[in-house]
Amino acid sequence: MWWRRWQQTLEVLPQFVEIVTWNDFGESHYVGPIYQAGIPDSPTANATAYVDGYPHQAWLGTLPYQIAAYKHTYNPAANPAPKVAEYKVIFGYRNAPAEAGRTEATGNDCNSDVNIYGYQTCCEVSKVLEDGIFAIVLATKSVTAEIEVGSGQPTVFFGLTEGMNFISRPFAGETGLGKGQRSVNPGEPPRFTIDLSLPPEQRYLEVCAALESEITGLTSLFDEVVGGMLPWVPLRWLHFACWLLLGRIHNREEHAELRGISRATGVSMYLLVCFNVLLDLFMGCSSGGAAVGDGEGGVKMLHFRTLDWGMPALRQIVVILDFVMEPGGPLVASSVTYAGFVGVLTGVRKDFSVSLNFRPNRNDSGRSCILAEKALTGHSQKDPITAKVRSSSDFIVVTNSDEEDTGGVGTAKENSTFGMILAEIVEEAKERQRCAVENWRSLRLSTANKCRLLDANGDDVKGLLEVDDVVALVQRYPTTNEMTHFACVMDPRKGTVEWCRRWVKPVGALWIREHMLS
Repeated sequence: MWWRRWQQTLEVLPQFVEIVTWNDFGESHYVGPIYQAGIPDSPTANATAYVDGYPHQAWLGTLPYQIAAYKHTYNPAANPAPKVAEYKVIFGYRNAPAEAGRTEATGNDCNSDVNIYGYQTCCEVSKVLEDGIFAIVLATKSVTAEIEVGSGQPTVFFGLTEGMNFISRPFAGETGLGKGQRSVNPGEPPRFTIDLSLPPEQRYLEVCAALESEITGLTSLFDEVVGGMLPWVPLRWLHFACWLLLGRIHNREEHAELRGISRATGVSMYLLVCFNVLLDLFMGCSSGGAAVGDGEGGVKMLHFRTLDWGMPALRQIVVILDFVMEPGGPLVASSVTYAGFVGVLTGVRKDFSVSLNFRPNRNDSGRSCILAEKALTGHSQKDPITAKVRSSSDFIVVTNSDEEDTGGVGTAKENSTFGMILAEIVEEAKERQRCAVENWRSLRLSTANKCRLLDANGDDVKGLLEVDDVVALVQRYPTTNEMTHFACVMDPRKGTVEWCRRWVKPVGALWIREHMLS
């Protein structure tokens, strides 16, 4: 219906178009996020059965293109033809077949006295509803699409054109998830465009619509992580304490963004605040910079990063966010992060990139980071007063341990369980750092031998290395390991994420063997 109505606007071309959603939840006419408090919920009028679990926000992802198409068709001289910025597929379907419906459920019982005056036309539900999967494909170029239901053969749609396309296929009695829809591991994370000209509460609606079920899993994640830290405290007390103390974050704009995410997903605000605080405090990673040829006879620095966590649920919500200042505007920055997090874990803009990291010891509120700008990479350690800033125009890597650490994490903590855990993290981080350096040296040596250079440490080798070499380096074990959620390579000269992969499942033994230094 969403597709059909917008096609009708292009045929009729009214002076203006207004999106009005009907208040009968049973007919599922709502488009935007649900106002939960406004849904009737009583024994005689229980609308939640029609609403809960049936989100419609995904259709908003097509709205900018449809509005642009209407404006262009109405007045082509004043409005340019719409262009699709990124490939996207939005689909909808019903969980139950049409034959499961009955007229009595909607008050239109043809066999009762309710309709004796004929004010409504009685129709069998199966004759007015179509059992099918319906999809809108936004394509940046000519593509071929497939829809597969259950274990049946996929229906292939050839010749979809650049722009917006509509495809559908019937259920044909098939149910379930088809084998052809398995996730690729590793695969590229979902990518979303965040329009900063929108009010903060509306910026992440598309992300919420696409990953609503995964984001709502933050409640169980809270119980697992925070409850695991304080196992002697009842969970209901922890929830109450966090509700009392974590009502907002300091930055007003980011707080408004979280409020919009909370409204769109139904996740309580205090849980989102807690999630953002935890991500700020705890994360394991390997970050660094590597010099490669720029294709013009010079050298540039690439910024690489992996992020390691022990929480499997977070693997499902790794995303890439591209920020623009206006609809269809140029890219101003990109971030590799988790849906529901409004800070920056890993980000890049032109001439600048940053990745934040966990430290077992802190003398202030700062986090260690790798900064890459032009041909210099710097590593800022945990304490800006006493720390040394390391820099290199060739290669640098940092994990969860500062260079001057000797393995201890504080004498007061060494004998505690938490202290021993931190000590293990530091030792494992040092091993990852050592292996990354060895992998880099091996890469330079093999490149020098291949090109018959006498000095593997000379500047000539830098110009021969490419982005793919750094991508391979990042995926070497143990830089990427069983705990890795995502890995990425950024180009701060261009201000782009050049390569990124997420692991929805931990890497296995075969993968590790294939990616170990021989």
